[in-house]
Amino acid sequence: GVRNKLIIELFYATGMRLSELINLKCQNVDMVACQLKVLGKRNKERIIPFGHELKRKIEEYLKTRGTGNSEYLLTGKGGKKMYEKLVYRVVNKYLSMVTTTIWVEVEPEYRISFSYNNFFSHALPNLA
Repeated sequence: GVRNKLIIELFYATGMRLSELINLKCQNVDMVACQLKVLGKRNKERIIPFGHELKRKIEEYLKTRGTGNSEYLLTGKGGKKMYEKLVYRVVNKYLSMVTTTIWVEVEPEYRISFSYNNFFSHALPNLA
């Protein structure tokens, strides 16, 4: 659904880490400035800019999400905070659609890493 596609898009468009994704709170998403405020490694706060396409996808997700009281942007059933295994399943599902069987056999932890590295291999040439 919309949430699962947003998960993939957030990883790809921002290069954020798994822990940053599942702990991302609604109050830390600045839709006007197109920035995410995340707590990264060693409790360091990072500001991650994002583009208008991701902004549109976040807005679409928020419309379908409902009026739950969760403080977290991405939620599981009942509006509860997502857990790592759910994110692994989502990423595995989408990566298995576009990768060879060699990647499908890899443990889920490496698939997240693959997505993260894919972000940098795509973004860095455009930043130079």
